[in-house]
Amino acid sequence: MSVKKILILTIAASMLGQSAIFGAKKLTSSAPPSGSAFRQGALYLGGGIGLGSGLGYLGGAALMANAEYALTNEIGIGGTIGYWGYSESLNAGGSTVKYSYSIVPIVVSGAFHLPMKVSNLDLGVGISLGYYVVNSSVETNVSGVGFASASGSGIAWGIFGLARYFINDTIALRGKIGYGITLLEVGVDFRF
Repeated sequence: MSVKKILILTIAASMLGQSAIFGAKKLTSSAPPSGSAFRQGALYLGGGIGLGSGLGYLGGAALMANAEYALTNEIGIGGTIGYWGYSESLNAGGSTVKYSYSIVPIVVSGAFHLPMKVSNLDLGVGISLGYYVVNSSVETNVSGVGFASASGSGIAWGIFGLARYFINDTIALRGKIGYGITLLEVGVDFRF
């Protein structure tokens, strides 16, 4: 699949998500349990640090920003954007090789949130789909080699489980585990 087709699919999915957000008031849903942590119409914005990846071993940590809108008391849609960069230098026999890369994931996601009787706990499971923008380079002082770089991109997808623990009415500690952009992510979310 070409880069152009993937980008068009990602934009289309985002537009569908936006139309669902603006049309969410038309959805009918039962009232949330008293003091429910995941509430229809709420917007959750946050950031975090991610480790590990479905792409294989990657050094360093990913910086992630996320958003989720509660379409109903159980269904949320959202998106994530992040940055992952890493570089390493190797020295052997007087030769130096420096490898570096950066990855920018841009994804949309959907999640099902479990009805909870605990008012400050939100548990959910979900799927994500999007796009990775990848750049890498290799530099060396080996005679005749010098420098090489490459860029590539591809489909980003994943499955995840998430937990939010609200320490007050608007601030939650968030943990996410799964397969995809990161294997483990911790952060803070704000409910609006």
